[in-house]
Amino acid sequence: MKQLFRLALIAILFLTANTGFSQDNSEDLASLKQFINDMYTTYYSASKTGDVEGYKELFDLRFKGSDVEVDVQGEVVVAQHDLTSMVNNYKKYFSNNSAQVKYTLGEYRNAYVKGPTGVAVFDVDFEIVKNSEVISKGQQTISFILKKYRGTWKITFMNRVYVQSEVYVGICYCDLFPKEDQFATFLTVPDGDEYKTVNDRFELLESTQRRAFRLNGEELYDWDLKTGQVSYGDEKLGSANNSGNAIKLILKSVNSDRCQRVVTK
Repeated sequence: MKQLFRLALIAILFLTANTGFSQDNSEDLASLKQFINDMYTTYYSASKTGDVEGYKELFDLRFKGSDVEVDVQGEVVVAQHDLTSMVNNYKKYFSNNSAQVKYTLGEYRNAYVKGPTGVAVFDVDFEIVKNSEVISKGQQTISFILKKYRGTWKITFMNRVYVQSEVYVGICYCDLFPKEDQFATFLTVPDGDEYKTVNDRFELLESTQRRAFRLNGEELYDWDLKTGQVSYGDEKLGSANNSGNAIKLILKSVNSDRCQRVVTK
């Protein structure tokens, strides 16, 4: 942990300090930048190869790193990484066929080589695309510390600060207020660089033969008495064992262009 903290501090110092170092090792600096450029072209571009073993070779065996994620609501999540977690995350990234992440490597804020050690701080813009539509976008500021082994660069430490600037589809948050067979919902949905709230009313209609929800006094959603299946016409939305879960299925369907999941607060 002390070693990780020390490396993180070095990365932050390089990020904030003025570039006042001698740049006479131009060949090493060029090769360091080329290593990073090739990494994104080969492993993170639209034509990514999925070469897991090749990706693994980019890192030192003792690699340590961290991710700091800031979403559009200002919530912060921190994750620590080692070589195993980086490789596992890359496997998930490559195998995800439902959504693609497009990265664009930006300018280097700082880059420096001293002996076998290199430091690079740079920005990467990203877009998350699903069904040809952008569902989220933002920027990463990345700090690398690298070592050169037998003419080859290896990443020994990484810090990525991920800032989500816009989100169009994601997790939606539901406040549910029941009163007998009436329910009011306040659904918080992503809307670009902010979230907005959608209000709805549900009425539970129940007899010995049929059970259904009426949404806002209009559409009827069947909730099967035996199986718990919620449906709208011929469209099956999923199975629910209680009224709250049934309403969440309906809200997810109604707001499918905004909600990947609906969770209650």
